[in-house]
Amino acid sequence: MSKFTTTLARLALALLLVTGGYIALSPEYNTAHWTPNQTMRKLGMPYQMILSYEHYLQWVLHFLIALVLTLLLFFSKLIYPQDPRKRIFAGFIILIGLILITELLQSWVGRGVQISDLAMGLAGTGMASLILAKASKNRSRQPSGLVSVILLRSTTNKLTL
Repeated sequence: MSKFTTTLARLALALLLVTGGYIALSPEYNTAHWTPNQTMRKLGMPYQMILSYEHYLQWVLHFLIALVLTLLLFFSKLIYPQDPRKRIFAGFIILIGLILITELLQSWVGRGVQISDLAMGLAGTGMASLILAKASKNRSRQPSGLVSVILLRSTTNKLTL
C-alpha cells in the first residue's frame, strides 16, 4: 500500500471521527431532516412508513459508519503497521470501545442509549474485521515475488509441452 493511500486513509479517518463525534454528541441531532418527507407524502406513502424509513435509516447509518471506520483504521496503519492480523484485532477492539463510549456519552447529553445502535455498530465492525481477515488470509497464501515468477513459469512450461 502506498504512502498516499495511508495518508488519505488517515485524513478520512480523522474527518469521519470529528464529524461523527459532533453528530453523535449533539443532543438535538437526528436523521429526520435527511428524509424527504414532503416528497414521500406526495408519492402517497403513509406516515407510519415514513417513520419506519427514518428508523431503519439510522440502523443502516450505524452499520456503514462502523464498517467504514474499521476499514479506515486498518488502512491508516496507525496501530501495528507491519502486522495486519494484529491490526485487524486491535482495530476491532478499539472500535468496540469507541461505540460503547459514544453510546454512554449520548446518554449523558440527553440522547438515549439504543441497543439497536450498539448492535448495528458491532455488526459493521465485525463485518469489516471479517472481510479484512479473509483478505489477509488469502494474501498470505499467495506466493509473491520470485516464488510467484518461478511457479508461473513452471506452469506455463508444462502447458506448452
